[in-house]
Amino acid sequence: MRFPMQHLHGRSSQRGAVLFVALVFLLLLTLLGVTASSTSILQERMTGGMRNAHLAGIGTESGLRGGEVDLWAAAARSNTASGGIAIPPCASSGVQPCRYMRTNGIVDQRVEKFRTATAWLDPGTDGAKAYDQDMSTQTDTTLLTSNLASQPRYMIEDLGLDTGDCCGNMGGAILGAPQGSGAPSVHLYRVTARSQGASAALLRAAESVFGANSVTNFNPGN
Repeated sequence: MRFPMQHLHGRSSQRGAVLFVALVFLLLLTLLGVTASSTSILQERMTGGMRNAHLAGIGTESGLRGGEVDLWAAAARSNTASGGIAIPPCASSGVQPCRYMRTNGIVDQRVEKFRTATAWLDPGTDGAKAYDQDMSTQTDTTLLTSNLASQPRYMIEDLGLDTGDCCGNMGGAILGAPQGSGAPSVHLYRVTARSQGASAALLRAAESVFGANSVTNFNPGN
């Protein structure tokens, strides 16, 4: 049996159309897959960044608590004979923990650098103290993912006695004078902490002001 030529041409054209449509759908599916993959990678990176920032925040808060614990322990060791908080000034002892003093109201340059530097400072020369609890070299499989790139570090600055006058006080850090004599009774200390996240690409810093009763002006009997 012979078929008309035009019918054969119609079949050939139909095969070509099916191939073209298949290629178009394949291209669309490829673009859809690439887009979905890119979105997934972006979301994974965003999640990793949020986790990194969260770990750095935990490290910073831990550093602050470490400095405050040093101050609490120093207050417990102090007595009226020692003249106040037992943590020695850094300039006179060079031991850790220590507190930095101001000279004629001028902030120590090491304190200023530690508070404002945007890069991670050399632990050997930054003048700060490492947080006591291990947060960077955990080997337990349940804690490996929480390791920080480096131990959080903090330093303590002596802000002096709170005079209780109208202006320039440290807000909520001021405590009431227990003896009611009008003499300065609260010693203020600023704790500055810095921490990296799970990688060194992220850095966070935070501060708190600690108020401690001045031992020389405090009568435990009152």
